[in-house]
Amino acid sequence: MIIVRLQGGLGNQLFQYAAAKALATRLGRGFKSEIITSLQKDKLRTIALNDLQAPFELATPKEIRNFIQFPLLYRHKPALVARMGKHIYREPHFQYDPHFLTLTDPVYLDGFFQSPKYFQDIEELIRQDFQVRSEQVQAVMQKGKELTAKSSVAIHIRRGDFANAKAVNYHGILTSEYYMKAIEVIKSKVPGASFHFFSDDIAWVKEKIPMDKGSELVSLQTTSSIEDFYLMTKCQHNIIANSSFSWWTAWLNNNPGKNVIAPKKWFVVEGINTDDLIPAGWIRL
Repeated sequence: MIIVRLQGGLGNQLFQYAAAKALATRLGRGFKSEIITSLQKDKLRTIALNDLQAPFELATPKEIRNFIQFPLLYRHKPALVARMGKHIYREPHFQYDPHFLTLTDPVYLDGFFQSPKYFQDIEELIRQDFQVRSEQVQAVMQKGKELTAKSSVAIHIRRGDFANAKAVNYHGILTSEYYMKAIEVIKSKVPGASFHFFSDDIAWVKEKIPMDKGSELVSLQTTSSIEDFYLMTKCQHNIIANSSFSWWTAWLNNNPGKNVIAPKKWFVVEGINTDDLIPAGWIRL
């Protein structure tokens, strides 16, 4: 049996699911998911897979105990319990781990797996699984068609949960200079581009970023996160934040001629290797 631990927001969960599906596919097995308690209680984050076509099955407490006998202790001392348990794989570092390919069934997967290298052999399957369920986005489907029909650029500006002191010191928060430079790069490559700003801090966007006529502001506080996700995937080009949510909207963009701008520095904290995070062909600024 393969079980993957789902944690974090929508983008994080998609990376975890994709890595588990790739491993299960390679081994000819199915896999199940564990939803950690903190995610179940988180009012800002939901089980992302409920909104997508991805088939997933939850592991039972008994199945989880086959790997982790002391779940409560594991939450606080995962490294210790992993050494005591059987067949537990904990991601050793942020960058891609080639050892992942050698894993066998049974295994319990605990990590973030933020690299397309984990699922590069099943990309089309992942694209199918991560299609948004139509009933979740009925209110914005027409808007999605309009975005796809023109030279639209989704600009994701995430500040809300990234603007607190702890997040600023770890993730960092992107400056207006990054976005203005990215916009200029897109303009040089996409004549007649229309810019669509998706942000949880519209006031900051209005104050800090000069906008062309026809630019659109989309407040993330007036639409659901899955609607925002859907609309960003429907744009022809993407300027992303240092956010896994952002990353997936660009990756799932099906435009073969898309331009994607991503920040060169994904974290401000030193020592995290992000070389395997950004696909070849994306532009880092």
